[in-house]
Amino acid sequence: MIYSDTESILPEEQIKVNNEPEHLLGNSGAQIMEAYSEEDISKVLTFAYENEKTVNVISGGTKRGFGGEMERADILLSLANYRGIVEHSVGDLTMTVRPGTTLKEITDELAKKGQFVALDTSWPEMATIGGIISANESGAKRLLYGSSRDLVIGLRVVYADGRVIRTGGKVVKNVAGYDMNKLFIGAMGTLGVISEITIKLRPLPKYEGLSLLHFPKGNQKTIHDFSVSLLDSMMEPVTLELLTPSLAEKLTGKNSYTLAIAFEDREKAVLEQEKWIRENLPDGVGHTVMHQEEAKKWWEDFRHIGPNGYNDEINEANTWAALKIGSNNMDVLVNLQAAEQLAETHHVTLQGHGGLGHGISRVYVKGLLEDIVSFIKVLRAKTEEKYGYVVCTHLPFKLRETEEYDMNVGEKERETVNLVNMLGNNGPACETKTLGNFLWHDLPDPDKWADCVHCGMCLEACPTYQETGEEQHSPRGRVYLIKAVAEGKIDINEAFSKPVFDCLDCRACETACPADVQVGGLIEEARGQIRQAMPLKGFKGTVSKTVLNGIFPNKKRMNMLGGLMRFYQKSGMQTVARKTGVLNVMPSHMKDMESILPEVGKPVLGRYPEEVPAEGETKGRVGMLTGCVMDVMFSDVNEATIRVLNHNGFEVGLPKQQGCCGALHIHAGDRKTGKELAKQNIEAFKDYDKVLVNAAGCGCALQEYDELFRNDPEMIPLAEEFSEKVEDVSKFLYDNDFKRPKSEINTKITYHDACHLAHGQGVRFEPRQLLKEIPGVEMVDLPDADRCCGSAGIYNLTHPEMAGKLLDRKIDDIPENVEMISMGNPGCMLQIAMGVQKHGRSEKVVHTVQLLDWAYEKDKQQVKS
Repeated sequence: MIYSDTESILPEEQIKVNNEPEHLLGNSGAQIMEAYSEEDISKVLTFAYENEKTVNVISGGTKRGFGGEMERADILLSLANYRGIVEHSVGDLTMTVRPGTTLKEITDELAKKGQFVALDTSWPEMATIGGIISANESGAKRLLYGSSRDLVIGLRVVYADGRVIRTGGKVVKNVAGYDMNKLFIGAMGTLGVISEITIKLRPLPKYEGLSLLHFPKGNQKTIHDFSVSLLDSMMEPVTLELLTPSLAEKLTGKNSYTLAIAFEDREKAVLEQEKWIRENLPDGVGHTVMHQEEAKKWWEDFRHIGPNGYNDEINEANTWAALKIGSNNMDVLVNLQAAEQLAETHHVTLQGHGGLGHGISRVYVKGLLEDIVSFIKVLRAKTEEKYGYVVCTHLPFKLRETEEYDMNVGEKERETVNLVNMLGNNGPACETKTLGNFLWHDLPDPDKWADCVHCGMCLEACPTYQETGEEQHSPRGRVYLIKAVAEGKIDINEAFSKPVFDCLDCRACETACPADVQVGGLIEEARGQIRQAMPLKGFKGTVSKTVLNGIFPNKKRMNMLGGLMRFYQKSGMQTVARKTGVLNVMPSHMKDMESILPEVGKPVLGRYPEEVPAEGETKGRVGMLTGCVMDVMFSDVNEATIRVLNHNGFEVGLPKQQGCCGALHIHAGDRKTGKELAKQNIEAFKDYDKVLVNAAGCGCALQEYDELFRNDPEMIPLAEEFSEKVEDVSKFLYDNDFKRPKSEINTKITYHDACHLAHGQGVRFEPRQLLKEIPGVEMVDLPDADRCCGSAGIYNLTHPEMAGKLLDRKIDDIPENVEMISMGNPGCMLQIAMGVQKHGRSEKVVHTVQLLDWAYEKDKQQVKS
């Protein structure tokens, strides 16, 4: 029937009744409303919303069986006539299209300009771009090109109530917060109707090659080893698709497991990579090579295997079903073999293929309905035992039509898979939530790399990239590597670990990034996964366990270490060691650091009362983190900080329960210890409304406790509340109208921006203003003041060569006519002091608060006199 009140919404010729006796969606007699524009879509959805009518969106029909469920609706909203290209920006490599446009129409039009959209889904002449995006479909070439989620940069969507929204944009580099595009991609139209899509394009490859490797049956290890070798090499295959013998026989004439390896590049590059295949081909493996048109024809045939919703036969009892299996990438062969064995016992015919580089498999089964049902249930149960998933991408109409088979086959996707049988008994505790080859607790956050468009704005800012010129040592390269592990394309190994740990974590890239990609947090999360996958062993493991886990978190041991250092300095041992050359047995960078050790005083914590009263009228009460290294090696800076705060009318709280901030542990990948220390500090400062820090690295770590506990629902609210209270002492003083000194300190000063103060906390202006307000201080600009000095926590110990290069550049930048170098971080103070001495210079390295303290002390002396 046609609802009488819909005739005013759309023209009569756009409203029809479905007269099919049994429509594939089960909507016999339902009203079909054909949209020719976004306005039409909005009108139909508004009407349905206001009149409580259900709506199903139809177009090419290839996804009608997706999820295996029968959807009966009052209105069928057809987008088949809402098609065409809205805009093609050839120079920007982007295209905006309407949802009813088929993939083949898009491909043909782009080919005229030498471009293509990197989607290779099945049945491209019928599959529409709207359906592909709504189902987040992709094909074998997702190994290199990614899925729909990776290609969409902008959407227009009509909500259920008729409102139209736009997400993303029409250019590749969009500066955005939350990427709403990804909400709608794969949502199957449940969140809204996609009315316009902007996608990224690629230049057409100059040359295409396809290598088919035919493996003898029962040669599972050879397939696995060869695939791992290829993925670990410098080759860049577009596909690494494994075909079952039945499918291989249909497509290649060979009844054996077959690897389809495609390369798309310049002709020379393709031929060189095919040469690698020949040189590394295992014994007894057959090899077929195709190029250009022959390869394209093979892929055309490949894209037309299996069923789709459009060509399903309603009354056919012996018909096809299609399933998608998700697993660890290297478990594809195991899944396909298990499916083959189940097919034999359940009397169904099976063909299948799967990507060894991305872990997605497709199997197509044909048989009687009850046999198909039985096969799917057992396959799902076996797959879920290994934390995989099975999704029905197509079921025969008869199965969707009736409930007698009790098919619970809706999509039950998990975030990813943890392959227990590959880890063995010595692996980590089994978890149902993993991410590609990140298998351990506290996974990296995909949202942190989602906004990275590889624009390269970070390259100029990155110290390691500027020194090496290597992409893997750039922020962009590191983000790409982390994403590749998350997608199962590469493993956690030394080749991945080195670039991640070679990062200074200076956050300069975050300042440069127009999309606010949180590279620092992502690096730290990836390091946490690496250290669980590759624990430090031998000498490095012993040192790490002794220093990071044995000393820093333990206040008694830290104080004992400080006592030993004081004894070493005051007993004369330091003088003897330096004169006799005993220190020459140490590595040169350790010897350099010993030469600039500050005079070690007694720690503030425990020596001062827990509440230090303000001078004169009290303006407020603050807590202060004394730190571990800060309180042992720079207790004079802590003392100066307390005096400055007291002088400005603030009572300073020094709770004894506080401890190390955990920054060094988090940087090193030991997130477990970092969290333990964070909980200790959150509890220690719970009664304070403001927590002040005079060490940039510590302050940044404390402000990011909420990110540290991102995966801990119980701790998130406590961590968020705590992080909001943390502030650098220089910013706090400036914001709270600090007392301007009256006495002059006649000196020329330059200011170095500590990375975790400038980039991590965004504090640049305030410390400079504190210095400028001191009478007699002349500020001299430091070129590249926010460029890392090479300290970076303990980076100067773990990477002395790179740290030395960065330090040399920093010292060379210091103006010749200054007397002091001011900064807000103890690591920078040690590093730059070492550089000053090494280069034979005389500048004094001081903390910003110390200068203010000296000025206040001079004021007090003048008052007394």
